[in-house]
Amino acid sequence: MFLATVGLLSPCIDSKIGAFHVYNKEWPSVLRCTALFFGFSHATARIDFATYSQLSLTAIGLSIALWWVFDRSLVGFVFGTAAALLATFIFQSCVWKQLYRFSHPMMAAWLPCLFFSGGVLIVLVGRQLAKPDVMALMQRKVK
Repeated sequence: MFLATVGLLSPCIDSKIGAFHVYNKEWPSVLRCTALFFGFSHATARIDFATYSQLSLTAIGLSIALWWVFDRSLVGFVFGTAAALLATFIFQSCVWKQLYRFSHPMMAAWLPCLFFSGGVLIVLVGRQLAKPDVMALMQRKVK
């Protein structure tokens, strides 16, 4: 629910600060970001790291690289950070209340970075769906 709201709000905030056309990406870029997001989540789950710090630094580096390559906007960074903080807090609260449990102890090290990358991806998708040509096409289909 939070990420759907983020996806809807990000184009509005972009237009308010005048940055909507600066970060105008096309669908192929969003699809590459999606593929990299899934690759990042799969790699961090499958690769055996020796220490938590190795895993954390790798996950942080990959998350920031994903944001830098595909977005580079302040709105994307802020929404990604907000998504990471909120989702991590909710998930950790469920772990503390024993509703969920980590399948692997190192999962706590890369989960916030995965949530950050997901937030950036949702912002990119929201921007694409809010483009005038997409909105016009959707209005024609409704009539």
